[in-house]
Amino acid sequence: MNMGKQPIDDDLLIRYLEKDATEQETIFIEDWISFSDQNKTYFRELTNLWSASNSQKDLNDIDIEKDWKKVQTRINTLKLKKKTRKLTPAILWKIAAGFALLIAISLYQYTENQKITLLAIDAPEKFELPDGSLVWLNKGSELSYKKEFSRNSRDLLLKGEGYFEVKKNPHKPFTIQLNNTKTSVLGTQFNLKENTDTSVALVLVEGSVAFSTEQEQLIVAPGEKISSNLSGNLLKVKNPDANFMAWKTRVLKFDETPMTKVIQDISQLYQITFSIEDKELLSCHLTMQFDQASLQNVLETLQILYEIEYQLESENTYRIKGGKC
Repeated sequence: MNMGKQPIDDDLLIRYLEKDATEQETIFIEDWISFSDQNKTYFRELTNLWSASNSQKDLNDIDIEKDWKKVQTRINTLKLKKKTRKLTPAILWKIAAGFALLIAISLYQYTENQKITLLAIDAPEKFELPDGSLVWLNKGSELSYKKEFSRNSRDLLLKGEGYFEVKKNPHKPFTIQLNNTKTSVLGTQFNLKENTDTSVALVLVEGSVAFSTEQEQLIVAPGEKISSNLSGNLLKVKNPDANFMAWKTRVLKFDETPMTKVIQDISQLYQITFSIEDKELLSCHLTMQFDQASLQNVLETLQILYEIEYQLESENTYRIKGGKC
């Protein structure tokens, strides 16, 4: 089936955005989106329109013609009262201008509250924000901000995981909301992640950030990792994970790393699971670096080093047999 040439109903895409699509429809839509750059662009544009419509009442709710008739009626009413109060053309124009200003303010507020949504659908993607800051979103992640971003503030809402290189601006703090946490920076580089249990973790690469929940706020230094639990409590430690950015760099580094951690990091990067038959393999350690290697290359290297056999059991699960340290 040629997904690129097959038409798709906008109503179906809206159901997907509103999470009302069936499982079969969801699979079809995600296949259609990932088929071509043209499909991805169209979906992003539709997503932005959908986000804007949810951020405030539709622009059609502002009926300028109807409101102008109200102004005219008011002016005519005032004219009927000329005998009791003399109204000059200047006064009438002031009334009209005042109402026109109210309409203009409503239009401005509508525009100001429109949202832009960035999506990484089937692979990590890099984006440049209006202020020049750079962000990499992990697969399945979403970042949204107001259309007027960077005019008065730099506020964003993140779902999933992102790596940020923030353009320094001491007058406009860069703020990211993720679940029950808030990250505030002026200019820095860090990785921010929503875990599967909805807890949040931040690892700082350089600069300084303030990481907070409703309960407390802590300042994070380079090389530190801070986490929040569901209760909003914070825990700050030295970052022990050399591969926290592997999803972005596609580089895995291991230095006498226990095999349990090796398996975990490989699983996260390639989004697969392992079924280990011989638990002796888990007592081994690995010193190795994989630079943008394919999964096949990684498995073949482990096969040579530890004499394992691997077999694809299902779409995302590998069975590992044997293994010697």
